[in-house]
Amino acid sequence: MKRYLKNGRMIILVVVNFIPLRTYAWTDDNPPSVSQCVAADVNDVGTVVENCKISNMSVAFVVISGAAIQLASLPGTAGGVPCSVNMTNNAAVGRETIVGACRDANNVFQAVSWFSGSPGAPIQLRPYAGLLGIIGGGVKTRATGGNLQGIVIGESVDGNGTGLPVFWTADGNGATPLGAPLLVPQANCIPIDINDAKAPSVVGNCPGGGGSGGRNTAVLWMSLSGPYSALPVPNGASYCRIDQIDLAGSILGECIYGIDTHWAAVWGVGGSGSMVLQTVNGNQALRTGGTALNDTGLVAVKFLGSQSHAGMYEPAIWDPADGNINALPITLPPGASHGTIAGLGNNGTMVGNYETAAGTVHPIHVASGSLAAADDGTPAGGQNAVVRACSIGGQFEAGAAEDSNGAVHAEVQPIP
Repeated sequence: MKRYLKNGRMIILVVVNFIPLRTYAWTDDNPPSVSQCVAADVNDVGTVVENCKISNMSVAFVVISGAAIQLASLPGTAGGVPCSVNMTNNAAVGRETIVGACRDANNVFQAVSWFSGSPGAPIQLRPYAGLLGIIGGGVKTRATGGNLQGIVIGESVDGNGTGLPVFWTADGNGATPLGAPLLVPQANCIPIDINDAKAPSVVGNCPGGGGSGGRNTAVLWMSLSGPYSALPVPNGASYCRIDQIDLAGSILGECIYGIDTHWAAVWGVGGSGSMVLQTVNGNQALRTGGTALNDTGLVAVKFLGSQSHAGMYEPAIWDPADGNINALPITLPPGASHGTIAGLGNNGTMVGNYETAAGTVHPIHVASGSLAAADDGTPAGGQNAVVRACSIGGQFEAGAAEDSNGAVHAEVQPIP
């Protein structure tokens, strides 16, 4: 289950009906004496992981039941920093696995994990040792996702810069390669997401092999021990990319058609029965793309229609159940120029961001069953705020907000 979002200022949205003012319950989660923090992820018990600056150095924190705890760096790192955090899983409070990265003694970033209840020195998620500990060994690692069991997926990169798709068990004892079909290379395949199933599946993207013309190949590992299989490409598409897999095994991606057209796509369990989203509100969309998939199969999407404001993407919700291939648009708050949905909980609640006509950015949420977005305010008193994560169940949202002096605060609240 994908639990973290891409960095950067979110600027993406459209125009709407009046939404009444609401009462908010945002909490400033900046640790004492730290003025710059951004929440990276939040889970259903309200545990928040965040990236902060102390004396211009990157430091990671976990906030458990309101108490901020600095996450320790690797023991050999000079000065104890920097580290960053990407995600936390959805385990019980104090039992979460937190995934991030720290520089090692050679000043190379390595994937690491911490246990929230005892966040001492992290577990270094070490590279694959190679055959006999000699051939094909890695020198650095990068984590790309994790699941409820504490299994982490990512890449082990060798001295030539070639990546190998791997996973680490919760104890972090060495990288295990994910498999490829017989005689098919797996170099530079990138695992993208792992689900929370008891026997988890993984999805990813591999560089095109022979006969592919260099196009991406979307792949599925049905289990951690078996080889991947290539997902079928829908009729008319050149190739597809994969983004997410849900608890049941449904898969979200995007397929490329012709020179400048791409549409969101969903595959069923095992990669069966792909459906492609070409229409929103019954109208053909020039482009669609998935932004989040929940464990009930709902998909938050963005779309570019012929009437889209200044060529900007707009948000919509798609329910592929029963073969539905039409999405419904989300109405944004008054004065919105454009926006997007960034997270979708299993309860159907959505969170995202919109840009006003004045160029400021505000977070939004959409209640389950609704098609109208509500402005979630600017909790730190400045002009801009952004939501970056929604908990899996849809209970909490987290992100960052500017205060009146431009300092950035990590913020979290129960979704109204």
